[in-house]
Amino acid sequence: IACDSYLWSANSTTYTGSGNFNATLTNLAGCDSVATLNLTINNSNSGSANVIACDSYLWSANSTTYTGSGNFNATLTNMAGCDSVATLNLTINNSNASSTNVIACDTYTWAVNSTTYTMSGNYPTTLTNAAGCDSVITLNLTINNSNSGSANVSACNTYTWSANGTTYLTTGNYTATLTNVNGCDSVATLNLFIGSFSSSSTSVSACNSYTWTQTGLTYTTTGNYSDTILNGTGCDSIIMLDLTVNYSNSGSANIIACDSYTWSANSTTYTANGNYTVTLTNAAGCDSVATLNLTINNSNSGSANVIACDSYLWSANSTTYTGSGNFTATLTNIAGCDSVATLNLTINNSNSGSANVIACDSYLWSANSTTYTGSGNFNATLTNIAGCDSVVTLNLTINNSNSGSANVIACDSYLWSANFTTYTGSGNFTATLTNAAGCDSVATLNLTINNSNSGSANVIACDSYTWSANSTTYTITGNYTSTLTNIAGCDSVATLNLTINTVNIATTSSDPSITASATGAVYQWIDCSNGNQVLSGEISQTFTATTNGDYAVIVTENGCTDTSACVTIATIGLETISQFDEVALFPNPTSGVVTIKFGALENKNVRVISITGRIVQVIEDISTASYQLNLSDEAPGVYFIEIESDGFRKQLKLIKE
Repeated sequence: IACDSYLWSANSTTYTGSGNFNATLTNLAGCDSVATLNLTINNSNSGSANVIACDSYLWSANSTTYTGSGNFNATLTNMAGCDSVATLNLTINNSNASSTNVIACDTYTWAVNSTTYTMSGNYPTTLTNAAGCDSVITLNLTINNSNSGSANVSACNTYTWSANGTTYLTTGNYTATLTNVNGCDSVATLNLFIGSFSSSSTSVSACNSYTWTQTGLTYTTTGNYSDTILNGTGCDSIIMLDLTVNYSNSGSANIIACDSYTWSANSTTYTANGNYTVTLTNAAGCDSVATLNLTINNSNSGSANVIACDSYLWSANSTTYTGSGNFTATLTNIAGCDSVATLNLTINNSNSGSANVIACDSYLWSANSTTYTGSGNFNATLTNIAGCDSVVTLNLTINNSNSGSANVIACDSYLWSANFTTYTGSGNFTATLTNAAGCDSVATLNLTINNSNSGSANVIACDSYTWSANSTTYTITGNYTSTLTNIAGCDSVATLNLTINTVNIATTSSDPSITASATGAVYQWIDCSNGNQVLSGEISQTFTATTNGDYAVIVTENGCTDTSACVTIATIGLETISQFDEVALFPNPTSGVVTIKFGALENKNVRVISITGRIVQVIEDISTASYQLNLSDEAPGVYFIEIESDGFRKQLKLIKE
């Protein structure tokens, strides 16, 4: 390992770059002796810092304190063991101080520090002057106080306030600002109540007379009346009465009626002679007394009970009736009122009828005690309860009974629709039904019952399980059923009690370390970059890489084994300087164009490397503070942006969508 260059004595050659070099010499035996030089060249470097400080500056590079501006050097040893020359470009600026005198009323807000003061005093504040150093300003403050007072006043209609010569017409709180002996505001407050003249009017309608409660006087004629009082504000209030006086009236009627009379004046029905009165309201809204002088004459009535055959002619009204009922006829009696005659009539009729009968096999007709075995129409003559002929006709239909049987094979049970009975065993069963003709139909069931069966299996599997019973793949623990058909042709229910075990293959990465999320498991780390090569001895939950590459872990838990996704480690061997803290990459993820912000870095070179290690782009000698990188033509995936400045490097991960 050498700094900057190396002179190899074997072949007197000076090398300035790292590499493996050979030289062929002659050994003591006179034969070729091949010497190999495995050379690492580390470079010296230099850097500078521009610093502005106030009054003095302690440089950490050489632990020296400077009080004046200048350029200073310090020689250090870098991480490669070579010289690193640091230059300090230092500017020293100085602090200063000043004061100001202020007199204010009540409070003062100092614009210098945006602070409000309410008491006299000396207040210092520290600012930054134009040179970026402390500037101490002192405020010498005198606070004088304002004062205030108030007066409560009541007046009618208007009030002129001597404090400001203003005349007010309405109630309210008013202020006037004066100047006291300290030159500050003196606020006077007027709490003013303004009372006012008022008037009101009331319209009243009354019957015959009206007593006004305001004056206690009774008025019997229509007119306008007034009275003056003090209102609630202490001012005159005139009250007006607009009075209308209406008057009552009366009248009578002489009426003769039969049996009863309903008087429309009060909707009352009277049945006796007499003089009756009612009080109504006339059009003016006052009492109107009506008198009814009533004479009642009475009607009379009579009735007759008659039984006749087929029809009856009533002489009272010369009407012929052919049906039973109660009938009336109205006549006029000697008093000129109705005389009502009532006929209670019963008409008995001769009759005939027929009966439609449907019977099974035979029918006994009670009308003539005859048994019929064939369909037909038959007559019989009877006497009805009124003593008249009654001819009855029988329209007879004779239907016949029948029977049948059915052979049935069923599983476990069978519900026979013929009698809605469920059978669970084989046998021969009968049911008596009614056929379409309404007669007995005897059905016979020849039944064979076959039985279903069932079974279960307990299975533990990793990740998934395909059940041969139904060719279904399950990925979740549970109890599953499948219905098959046994040799008897009935259901065979199979139950699978399944337990699915899984492996947690999640990982977390903190470059250069990767940690498996599963706890209490068996671990084996592998190198994805080298054909999933097993890493000997790497069997802990956390793996720390020593070289860049892609790594994964094989996890065994719950009797199952699975492998995690590969994780990329790409920061081993990258050196950085503090200026790299300002480097930014955006947007990330990107669809194509990404901006790199370099901050204070100088002499920038950029390399874009794919996740497979392919160098995609190289950009050298970037002089601008930012650079736009175009990856629009690259495939989506993960890329590493390597930034090099003054021999130091930083690598950032970029996702291309």
